[in-house]
Amino acid sequence: MENSVQSTIYDDVWRTELCDMIELVIPVVNEVFGESFPLNARIEHLPDTHEFEDVSGRMERRTTDSCFRIYRDDGTDSTYHIECQSTADSSMLVRIFEYGVQIALDDAEETSDGINLVIPHSAVLFLRSTSKTPDKMQVKISTPGGCVRYFVPVLKMKDYTLDSLFEKNLFMLLPFYLFSVEKSLQECDENPQKLRELLNDISRIAGFLSAKLKQGVIDTFTQRTLLRLLGEVNKKLAGKYSNILEGVEEIMGGKVLEYEEKDILRRGLAMGRAEERISSIKSLMKKMKLSAEDAMRVLDIPPAEFGKYISLL
Repeated sequence: MENSVQSTIYDDVWRTELCDMIELVIPVVNEVFGESFPLNARIEHLPDTHEFEDVSGRMERRTTDSCFRIYRDDGTDSTYHIECQSTADSSMLVRIFEYGVQIALDDAEETSDGINLVIPHSAVLFLRSTSKTPDKMQVKISTPGGCVRYFVPVLKMKDYTLDSLFEKNLFMLLPFYLFSVEKSLQECDENPQKLRELLNDISRIAGFLSAKLKQGVIDTFTQRTLLRLLGEVNKKLAGKYSNILEGVEEIMGGKVLEYEEKDILRRGLAMGRAEERISSIKSLMKKMKLSAEDAMRVLDIPPAEFGKYISLL
């Protein structure tokens, strides 16, 4: 995720998907890391808020876009971290490495002669990219014991057609589909034929999700949430194109779909926030040897809510 100053609706969409529909990330993992996890694989949210001291001794908090663990049938598991970026920035790879180290420290194993750290598998989704955007990025670490390097693979929205998103069940990328045609949005708004083609694509997305709902692949909450998130991205990305906005809103069902889904989404977000806070509290208690109350103070949880979270630890 981009930093808090530059945070956008796109960050919010990505985090909503991760918080409320974490199972949808499995096809993304299979795509970017060449895995073959089944869609019903067990997946576990990991703490995405990490506390550490900077060089001046002040406590800083960093939040990742997504940190999770997927379990295989044979009992093994892998930890993953995926960042979503609308555009690249110079500090992105540094942040990815910092997040990776903090995630590794959460599960560090002490041995008789040292410590074992496992860096998670990291990747980046670029909503926008150019011919100069690499297919993978490299982290190289020179240590007294030798040089260590690992690669961070890159997903680019421009590389995916609507059919390929459908074929690979990349539900999480559907709300960002307009990034694939961003450069032609003005033409679509001004050219009736191009507008019909774009709106036909949006109709196909709605039809695809409806079919997956009937097949039992997704539930009603997931279907409606993905459509609403697509609408949110459309409002931001195509905000100055009235014909596109009106056409997409009509396809989405307008206000009827929005008010029904928002109530469900608020309940889902409340549950997601509680789960994230519990994970963060446990992480701070383990890593910094804090009491539950002190950990909650670090996380700025209101004292009135302490009892609720202590009962869930």
